[in-house]
Amino acid sequence: MTSIELHQGETVLAQAKAQIAEGQPQTAGDFYLTNLRLVLVPNQFASLGFGRLWESDLPRILKVEQLGHFEGGTVVGGAGKKLVVHLDDSTQHTFAFYLNSDIDAFYQELMAQLRQSQ
Repeated sequence: MTSIELHQGETVLAQAKAQIAEGQPQTAGDFYLTNLRLVLVPNQFASLGFGRLWESDLPRILKVEQLGHFEGGTVVGGAGKKLVVHLDDSTQHTFAFYLNSDIDAFYQELMAQLRQSQ
């Protein structure tokens, strides 16, 4: 099990198993939504030792799209539903959720948090 290091005043709002569905090597682990940021904490076993921490502060997120199974044009994590996160530096990051993770609840909580931070 991986865990997140929280900043002062930060609380976890949602958690799911996910992986970055782009590039190599893959990073898989626990995907956290907090009141301040999104964070993918790698599980080094699931990431074959190559996992890297990914995080973004919520104010940097411009748009989030939810994609279904096999959507999004990625081979890795293709079976899982996905979230595509668009950041203020014109990058986008695709996260494939494990089949047993509740992407719908995660997405709804993320959208509510983004509305609050505007």
